[in-house]
Amino acid sequence: MLHGKQSIWVDYRFAAADSKVTFTVEKSYYDNLRLPAFFVEKMIQIVAARQPEHYDRSKPLPLPFSLRNGWTENRIVKGNN
Repeated sequence: MLHGKQSIWVDYRFAAADSKVTFTVEKSYYDNLRLPAFFVEKMIQIVAARQPEHYDRSKPLPLPFSLRNGWTENRIVKGNN
């Protein structure tokens, strides 16, 4: 079903604190087909492991630019350090 270049719509929930960020998959769709969250998280884990930074999705990821916290406000992403 998923082969070649495909687009998947994913709704995440982010939590950023203490210079680390975590996220979970809330919903995901391929066209009109809803994909299980664990399936999409596994795909993200595989892609993250292949990055030069070798991200480990089982642990919180470091925030860039010395940011300590992050949040959204009026559809804008904000942060402080």
